[in-house]
Amino acid sequence: MATVLLKSVSHSPTGAVFGSIIGLLVFANLVSRFLLMVTAWTATARENQTGRTTVPAPPPAVIRPTVVTRTGLGPAAAAGLLAAGTLAGWALRRKR
Repeated sequence: MATVLLKSVSHSPTGAVFGSIIGLLVFANLVSRFLLMVTAWTATARENQTGRTTVPAPPPAVIRPTVVTRTGLGPAAAAGLLAAGTLAGWALRRKR
């Protein structure tokens, strides 16, 4: 497969530019398919099968959202307003 890719890439300028990228994509595709087959094979091997067919349920999760409210401006908002006022004043001064 690599020889076919190299033959088609070496004869054109576009192939010289994009050939290495296409080659890496083909290689990544082959490796990912190989890994998928190996993991499926090991997951279904007889040595990995246990007699237990059901998995016990995990304990329930406790979720407690916390809401924090603040009054007034925070430091970031105050800095943003100060910067916006400075830029607006500078822009109005430049127009005159």
